[in-house]
Amino acid sequence: MKKLIALVSLFSITLTSAQIGMGEWRLHIPSNNAVAIAGDKQNVHVMYDNALLSYDVNANEVTRRDKIDYLSEIELSTIGFDTESQQLFIGYETGNIDVLKGERTTNLPYILNANITGDKSIYSIEAHENIVYLATGFGIVLINPSNLEVIDTYYPSSGNQAIVDIDFHHDSIFALTSDKLYRGALNNNFLADPSQWVVDQRLADYSAEGAYTHITTFIDEQYVIYRHENYEEDTIFQLSTGDVFLDQREINQISITDNRMAVCMEGGTVIYDETLNILDNIYQYVNQVYPSSRGAMFINNQFYIADNNSGFVRASNAFYSEILGFDGPYNKLAVALDWGDGKLAVAGGQLDGKNPAFRRHGAYTFEEEQWINFNPGNQALMDASGYWDIISVAVDPYNSDRVAFGTYSQLPLLLTEDGVNITDTFTPSNSYLEFSSLGNGWSYVSDMAFDNDGVLWVLNSLSAKPLKAYTPDGQWYEFQLPSSVSNKYTGDLVIDYNGVKWFSVTGTGVVAFDEGKDLEDPSDDEYKILGTSENNGDLNSDQISAMVVDFDNELWVGSPNGLRILYATSGVFDADPGDYNFQNLVKQFEENAEEILKNVYITDIAVDGANRKWIGTENSGVFLFSENGLEVIREFNTANSPLVSDAILDITIDQNTGEVFIATDNGLVSYRSDATFGDSEYENVVVFPNPVRPEYEGMITIQGIAFNSEVRITDVAGNLVYSTSSNGGTATWNGKTMEGQRAATGVYLIWTTPKEGKGRKVGKVVFIN
Repeated sequence: MKKLIALVSLFSITLTSAQIGMGEWRLHIPSNNAVAIAGDKQNVHVMYDNALLSYDVNANEVTRRDKIDYLSEIELSTIGFDTESQQLFIGYETGNIDVLKGERTTNLPYILNANITGDKSIYSIEAHENIVYLATGFGIVLINPSNLEVIDTYYPSSGNQAIVDIDFHHDSIFALTSDKLYRGALNNNFLADPSQWVVDQRLADYSAEGAYTHITTFIDEQYVIYRHENYEEDTIFQLSTGDVFLDQREINQISITDNRMAVCMEGGTVIYDETLNILDNIYQYVNQVYPSSRGAMFINNQFYIADNNSGFVRASNAFYSEILGFDGPYNKLAVALDWGDGKLAVAGGQLDGKNPAFRRHGAYTFEEEQWINFNPGNQALMDASGYWDIISVAVDPYNSDRVAFGTYSQLPLLLTEDGVNITDTFTPSNSYLEFSSLGNGWSYVSDMAFDNDGVLWVLNSLSAKPLKAYTPDGQWYEFQLPSSVSNKYTGDLVIDYNGVKWFSVTGTGVVAFDEGKDLEDPSDDEYKILGTSENNGDLNSDQISAMVVDFDNELWVGSPNGLRILYATSGVFDADPGDYNFQNLVKQFEENAEEILKNVYITDIAVDGANRKWIGTENSGVFLFSENGLEVIREFNTANSPLVSDAILDITIDQNTGEVFIATDNGLVSYRSDATFGDSEYENVVVFPNPVRPEYEGMITIQGIAFNSEVRITDVAGNLVYSTSSNGGTATWNGKTMEGQRAATGVYLIWTTPKEGKGRKVGKVVFIN
C-alpha cells in the first residue's frame, strides 16, 4: 500500500467551541458524523446531526452554526443549495425550514405551523428552474427562492406516503417514495391533484425486503438507490432499463458534481466520469478511520466529502487527504459526567432500561478546549468484542490524567493514567469486581469516585459485595455489608468531606460507609443504612436517582418523588433511630406551605462554587436553586433556552470557570454561570472582557477571588461606582453605575473584601464608552 500523506490544514474557524462568556451557552457536537453536503464552487455546506458547517473555498475558512448560533432547531434532516439565489435551504424533522444567505438566516415555519397531521419531516431539497422543491412526509412543497413564499403543494401519493426524494428529467418531475416512483408533467399546473400523477412502472416493488431512498439523473440516465434490510445488499438501478448498475454494497448516496458521479458508500467514495468509467476510489483517509461517505463535491481538483465517521474530508485521492471541520466529542450520547482538576469526562454509553444498549462509542474528555476520544477505533485495549456501554466516569481531582470509565459489559472498568491511552482494564479475572448476579457473564459498574488519596471507589452493581476500592499502588479491596444491599442494582456514589462514602441501592435506600484508618482492617469499618421507614431515614423513595454533598457537608438526594436533605451527616454511624432522617424543603407562602419539587422526578444534583444547587429533572429541564434550596434563581428548558432536551441525565460543573455541563438524551450542552470556587490566595484573578468596548452590553466578570466576597468598583480617584457580592469566587458587573447609567470611559479598579480577612485590590478594567 502506498504511504498516506497528511496535508497540513491552514484554515481558520469561527463560531467554534472557544470559551464562552458569562450567561452564554454552547453545544458540544460530535465532529465526525457528517451526513450531507451541498453548495457550489465557492461555498460548501456540510450537515451534521445537530450542526451546519460552512466552508469558504477561496478564503479557506470554516464556520460552524448550530441552534445557539443561527439555526432554529437542533435536529437537522436535510440541506439543499439553490445556485441562482445563492441560498442554502435547511430542513428539520419537525418540518421547520431555515434559509441561509451569507450571514443571515431566515426562518420559514410554513410546514411546522401547518394544520397537518402525521409526518412533516423534510427528506430532500432540490432546486430546479428558480423553484425550490421540498420532499416532505406528506408531499412536495414548492417555494419561490426570491420572496421565500410557498407557491404550491403537490400530493403525488395523496399524502399517504412520505416523498423521500425528487428528480427532474426532460419535461417531468419524479417523486420517490419507499416503494414507488410517481411522475408528473412539469408544465402541468394542476399537480396538487393526486390524479395528475402516474406511477412509473419501470420501478419494481421490492418493499418486502427494503426501501428506495434516492433518485438522481446523470448524463441523461436516472439512477435509483435501493437499500436492502440486509447489510451490503444494496443496489443502484438504471431506471430506463431496470438494469443493475452497482450492487452488493452498503450504498448511502449518489452525488452529481462537475460532470462526475460520486457513489458514496460504506468503505469510500467511487467517482465515475461521463462514460461511467471509474476515475477514482477514495477508500481511505489519512486518519485511518473506515470511510462512511454520505455525499461528495468536486471543486478545483479536490473532493469534498461528508463522512459519517470522519466528518468533513478534503481529498485529492485515496492517499492525499485532510480532515477539516471542528473539534468535538466522538458521539452525542452523554449519559454520565464528572469534572476534576480542569478536565471534563463524559460517558458515551447507554442503557436500555436496566440492560445494556450495546453502544461502543466509548468516552470523551474535554480539557483546555480540546476533546480526546476513547473508543475501539483508537484504543487497542478497548477493541474487544466484550466491551460496550461506558455508563460511569470519574476524574481524579488531584491528577486529571487519571480517569476511570465504568461499563455494563464483559470489560467493566477501564483506566487511563496518562489522559490519552487506556492503560489498564479490569474484569473479575484480575480484580475484585464481580460478575452480575443475573448470570449473564457481564459486570456492572454503576458509579465511581476518587478520594483525596487517589483511591478509586467503585460501585459494583448486582454483586455480593457492591463496594470496592482500587489504590494507586494497584491493590484491590472489597467490603462486607449486610445482605440487604447485596445483589441489587446500585446507583450513585459520593464521598463527603469527612471521607464517608454514600451510595444508593435500589429497593433499600442510601448506605453510608467508612473504612476507618486502615483499608485492610475490616474491624474499624462502619456502615449505616437509611431507608424509607419513619425512624430510619424517612426517605420519600427507595429508588434514589441523584446524590450530592454540598459545601456544608449536607447530603442532598433526589428520587422520582422529589428532593430530600440530610443536614447532619457527621456522626451518622452512632445515630439513634430517627435522629438522622432526611428532611424535605418547605417554603412558606403567608399561611400556606409548599414542598419544594414535590413529586418531581430528579435525575441529578450538582453544587456550584456558591453552594447553589443545580437540579436536573426527567422531563422539566434544569432548575438552579439558592444555597438553602428555597429560592429558584433560574429555570432552563427547551422553551426558554438553548437546552436541547428537557430530559436531563447528568450535570457537572467546571468549578474553575463556572461552566455547567448538562447531559441530555439529545446531547451535551453547557452554560457559563456566575459562580466558581473561591480562591483566598487570588492566584488566578481574571477580568473579562477587558477592555470593555462600546458595542459590548453583557456582564463584566471578575473571577478567581475569595469565596463570597464583597466587591467594589471604583474609579482611579477612589469614588465608588458599583458594589456587589460574589457567587463563590466570581462576581459580575453590568457596566453601569449605582444610578443605572453606563459607566464613562476610563480605568476602573476592582476591590474585594472576603468575609474573613482584609480587603485588597484584585484588578482593573478599561472601559470604553
